[in-house]
Amino acid sequence: MFYIAETPWEKKQLALYWEQQRKLAANIKDVYDKVQEDAYHSKFYQKILSHDTSVRPDFFSPLPKKLKTENRSLI
Repeated sequence: MFYIAETPWEKKQLALYWEQQRKLAANIKDVYDKVQEDAYHSKFYQKILSHDTSVRPDFFSPLPKKLKTENRSLI
């Protein structure tokens, strides 16, 4: 059974409830996507670090220092 909000207070409560649900769903999606994005970026940096990184053009952004030291010891 459905109840249709009639008063302004009820409509406001419904709007706040659904806004809270949207935020909750967005947080769940962000957490899920972050795991996949981190895995992708990690693979990307490992691929870059497998090449000689001592010769990089000036217009390239520097590699993260944490990745440099971690992955260099594995090679």
